[in-house]
Amino acid sequence: MLRFLVAVLFFPIAFFSQDDFGIWSKASFQYKLNKKISFTSKSEIRTKENALRRNQLYTQLSGKYKINKSFSVVMAYRVKSLQREFGDEIQNRFHIDVTKRKKFDELSFYLRSRMQYNIARLDLNELCERFRLKAKYDFSKKLNYFIYHEIYLLLNNREQNPYNKNRFGTGLEYNLNKSLSVELKYLRISDVNTSNPETLNIIGVTVNHKLN
Repeated sequence: MLRFLVAVLFFPIAFFSQDDFGIWSKASFQYKLNKKISFTSKSEIRTKENALRRNQLYTQLSGKYKINKSFSVVMAYRVKSLQREFGDEIQNRFHIDVTKRKKFDELSFYLRSRMQYNIARLDLNELCERFRLKAKYDFSKKLNYFIYHEIYLLLNNREQNPYNKNRFGTGLEYNLNKSLSVELKYLRISDVNTSNPETLNIIGVTVNHKLN
């Protein structure tokens, strides 16, 4: 079973080798205030051009409120540094998530709606709505598999179709102990409804640490 999952995870990289490739490395720290409220800080380095050039570095702070076992709301702020030809450009992003969870024994489904606003100094400020459907299967208390698909709608550019991006992801998460887990995933991000579409294949590695 594990060999099959690894094959599923890494097969798309070879199949889509003509596209760009990048590596995303992330560290996340979560503090749980009580059963309903938690705070998270995460930082990530992203590369592109076959992982030879740094594309983005960001830090994000967020707060989560669990309304009940099924619904949760997240508010987040992200500051990011994008590498440009002339140097680094600083951008700011705000987003709000509403997530619905449905659990069937070891299998869980998550439907997330995200409204985000990105403030750029040189580019168009973007108001974007994102919809993601995710499935997660728990093999045990330590290991789970997940897969998801997400679409992006750019709302403040009336000159083109608002549907402009797809994100597909799949991966494994392993809990080393109650406070530390490691996640390995494959992502494929594709532009749509544009004259010069780009596709980026990504290997992502995340270390999650629960502080309490």
